[in-house]
Amino acid sequence: VGSAMDLLLNIVNGVNIVEAEYTSSTMKVSPEWIIDQNPAVYIKVTNHANMADAENRYNAIASRTGFSGIKAIEDNRLRLIDLGITYGPRSFAGAASFAKMLYPDEFRDLSVEDMLKDYNKRYSLNLPVENTVYPKFPTA
Repeated sequence: VGSAMDLLLNIVNGVNIVEAEYTSSTMKVSPEWIIDQNPAVYIKVTNHANMADAENRYNAIASRTGFSGIKAIEDNRLRLIDLGITYGPRSFAGAASFAKMLYPDEFRDLSVEDMLKDYNKRYSLNLPVENTVYPKFPTA
């Protein structure tokens, strides 16, 4: 599709199920289409203001009619990722987050927060390092 999310998923050997179906990077899919696809992992890019907002968005997705039967929902593999780390100079953190979402056992010890802290320190920045994914990754 060519979206930033698609590029990051390809970097970590993930598959964007929308890619085969649509040609626009901003295409919206219907809930019915998602149910029919039955993804093993469901990642939603959001611009959540804080973790309470992320939780509300998460619950709104998980409780949609018919979504309880989606494998990603059944297996607790619905994840939200903040838009701010899916494109631009901090997209390395987005790629790392996608890797952790898709391959949690292999990347259990990788800390996205530590990566972002190092980035801030290196470039004298004060950008958010927490609340970039919901639910939060378990700590190693």
